[in-house]
Amino acid sequence: MDYTKSTILLVPGALQTSACFDRLRPILEQAGFPTVAGALTSLNPSSPDDCTAAKDGRHLLDEFLLPLLDEGRDVLIFAHSFGGTCLSGADLGLSRSVRAGMGLTGGVIGLVYMSFIPTMDGHSQFRSFGSIWPDNIMTDHPRQGLVSFDRISDTLFNDVEKAQADRYAEVMRPHSMKVINTPVSKPLWQDSAFEGRRMVIRTMMDATFLPPLQDMLIKASGVAWKVVELKAG
Repeated sequence: MDYTKSTILLVPGALQTSACFDRLRPILEQAGFPTVAGALTSLNPSSPDDCTAAKDGRHLLDEFLLPLLDEGRDVLIFAHSFGGTCLSGADLGLSRSVRAGMGLTGGVIGLVYMSFIPTMDGHSQFRSFGSIWPDNIMTDHPRQGLVSFDRISDTLFNDVEKAQADRYAEVMRPHSMKVINTPVSKPLWQDSAFEGRRMVIRTMMDATFLPPLQDMLIKASGVAWKVVELKAG
């Protein structure tokens, strides 16, 4: 495959399998952008209490991002929700500019996060949204230690027709409850090398993290973001 164009690493959020990107990937690849879809270890785990945000962040690095950089690829990261929250590496010099200064080829060229909850190093996403579970999240469901969404189609896919929403709902899975309530480690977006290279998509129809909450948390992140509004859930 031609790698002259940047590779796009797609990072799913909580409850999402990589199948959520099945319609997007062909569009990007037809435009010449190679894609790789990541995965979270905290998705429907056999032992949900063993999961942590730091483990997920490290897994995303070791299994998906670092191998791409080792190949010398330029990588644009598109992360949804908790995928962007837990993705770590702010202390590793992963940007293309820093790597070039070290004589290395390739690197992360930018971050695009959607439905994103900026969570500081050492804090949990649960703390970031006020230590209260949103009303549409069911805890200890469908079994102890897992969370799922009430009426997934209406909650997460409220911006598409019902038939399509139901298809996406079928590929969703329960998620570790503990992972949302454990500290993230060195989130990548806090790396100062990404000044001017961070974008957040403000989802105007988001039924879980309403736009005012998104605004508050983006402002509290303490770093600059290019904010793009999208009429989507």
